[in-house]
Amino acid sequence: MQWIKHKMLAVTALAIVLTFSLALIDKGGAAAFAAYSNSDTPVVIKVNGAAVHSDVLPFLHNGRVMVPLRIVSEAMGAKVTWNASRKTAVVVRGEHQFELSANEVKAVRNGNPVKLDTAPVMREGRLFIPLRFSAEGLGGTVRWNQALKEAKIYPDLTPEIAKQEVGELAEEAIHALFDQNFDRLAKLSHSQGVTFSPYGYVDRGRNVILSKAKLAEGFANSKVYEWGSYDGSGETISMNFETYFHKFIYNVDFAKAPFIGFNESMSMGNTVNNVSKAYSGSVIVEYHFTGFKPEYAGIDWQSLRLVLQRENGNWVLSGVVHDQWTI
Repeated sequence: MQWIKHKMLAVTALAIVLTFSLALIDKGGAAAFAAYSNSDTPVVIKVNGAAVHSDVLPFLHNGRVMVPLRIVSEAMGAKVTWNASRKTAVVVRGEHQFELSANEVKAVRNGNPVKLDTAPVMREGRLFIPLRFSAEGLGGTVRWNQALKEAKIYPDLTPEIAKQEVGELAEEAIHALFDQNFDRLAKLSHSQGVTFSPYGYVDRGRNVILSKAKLAEGFANSKVYEWGSYDGSGETISMNFETYFHKFIYNVDFAKAPFIGFNESMSMGNTVNNVSKAYSGSVIVEYHFTGFKPEYAGIDWQSLRLVLQRENGNWVLSGVVHDQWTI
């Protein structure tokens, strides 16, 4: 089953981790690499705050961190086309596109020739490319946090810009949920409705989408929907909107969450967080509680993610994703 596949992937690899020394992330040259060459602290790669999961690990090559092209690109919401005979990949994300080949430092980005720091290489049947180009080649930004040994990729907006863009909308939406003002929430929503996911892994083909009209009905909408599957048992989550709201949307007072992240996440559970992939070009606003009971050592954390996308030049609410530690 699909939920088993993604749970196993998350449990076996909570993040893309480099068990070797950190390679050059910033553009500081060999001196920057040397500064980290004696460190054996693992490196985590995140996209919009979510740890990237993979069945293959990056590796160090010519002083650069090489990452699996398809996994990182798709985590950013890009589409990858692979020509096996030519060992060439074409990656497209919105208005950005690049084409490159194994063992070739020459590449093409948005129609213009570019030269990579080091050539892509094949390993374990996968094409690996330099980490920095994997983000910047698609118009994204890479940031390195030395203290945490994290490489953060922002496909579109950095946290500061994202907060400027959608801060007021997110605040209005979270308070509409607090007030159970569904008419107001509907007015803030995408014309095609809002997708609801009970856990961090989003499947927009299976998750329930409520139209603006149905959302405006709020608890008066008594229809029983199949919202997805319970983690652990795999049984169908069948309930009306009011029951779902209290269990998988506003089950704690997220408007008072101590952490609010714009394209940043505090969650690290055993379910894949694929929101950036599912909602390309979005801003994800996470409301997070690190936990409630000391004896649980933080595994009783709770998060609610509001997914905001542009529609006709305006930011609108497109998704509501609940997340928590699961069995």
